[in-house]
Amino acid sequence: DGVLINSASNAKIINSIISGDNGVAISNGENVVVKDTQIVNSTNGIQVTGSNDTVIDMVSVVNSTKNGVYLKGSNGTVISNSLFENNGVDPYFSEANNILLDGNENTVIVNNTINYGYFGLYFKNTNKNTIVDNNVIYEGIGDAIYLSGRYIGLNITHNSIEGCFMGVNFNGYSEDVEVLSNLIWKIHSHEGEPQSGREYDLFYNFRHTTDLYGQYDNAIQVFELASNFHGEVHIENNVCVLVEHRAWE
Repeated sequence: DGVLINSASNAKIINSIISGDNGVAISNGENVVVKDTQIVNSTNGIQVTGSNDTVIDMVSVVNSTKNGVYLKGSNGTVISNSLFENNGVDPYFSEANNILLDGNENTVIVNNTINYGYFGLYFKNTNKNTIVDNNVIYEGIGDAIYLSGRYIGLNITHNSIEGCFMGVNFNGYSEDVEVLSNLIWKIHSHEGEPQSGREYDLFYNFRHTTDLYGQYDNAIQVFELASNFHGEVHIENNVCVLVEHRAWE
């Protein structure tokens, strides 16, 4: 790791240039701040596990082979005013994301620019009480926001999503979700996207019961994998234009 914070509290990483397997690794930390910092050419740019009240602000994470930020089992993380660009190098590798959220609570992702790479925001396992507001997500080969696992208390608001594989893709179990006042446009195909049903399954890291190849390039997709799949989902006042397949699937 470039910088390892392990079972420590009130640590600050400020105005630094860092690389390493994990550029910054925060494990069981409390009140750790990463600010005004560049992280380049790491495996995971910033990895936060089992930590509380981490602040990631005004950072630049570029060219990570897996994730720009990997949040796992943490509470109260804030990611703000930052650039995540070209993180994740293999679309058929499950950790190829600008930001991966794995079993977290009370996460705030606001005012960030998320460019290129593969998936923008990838939700897995159970994430509770997440705010995704006023971000720009641009030209990812994967989905801008891919919702797998279970997501409870999720607000996706005032984001600009352009040119990704899909805009917002519901592919898990939802409870109390709001998708409001987003611009989702120019959703289109890219070189490197899946070219067969098998590749499509690998792209989403699980096997579908039916071949869904071709059901992509949508601004918003709500797909049902089980009965009682979606609860209390509110999608309103979004602008979905210039999409290659459908505004809604």
